[in-house]
Amino acid sequence: YDAGIRYEQDDFNFNLQTLKSGQSISFGYYHQINNVNQIGVRGSYARDGDSRNLDFVTQYELDSNTTTKAAVSTSGVAQVAIEHSLSDPRLKVNAASSFNFKGGAKFAADKFGLGFTFGDY
Repeated sequence: YDAGIRYEQDDFNFNLQTLKSGQSISFGYYHQINNVNQIGVRGSYARDGDSRNLDFVTQYELDSNTTTKAAVSTSGVAQVAIEHSLSDPRLKVNAASSFNFKGGAKFAADKFGLGFTFGDY
């Protein structure tokens, strides 16, 4: 079994949960800086293998239809994404990429994706 807890206010929220029958724990703290910018930190700890990871994340609304997101992880991965709502708000398009900067001077995208959301029809 797993358990979780969440505490939320107008400008921040915190969550803590167990995963895999308590073998790992994850948490997140997100803070709304203003009406267009949010920052946060999320982390995980797995008892088997003693693995730890910490992500520093941000989200910024460029306009009412476009949102960007970015994250940098202690595991050596940076991620960026952009999502845009089309004229019908149920239709969205997004692009995302992941960069692995661990392992030398080579800093290149190791994953890239395009996504389309068609909403509820």
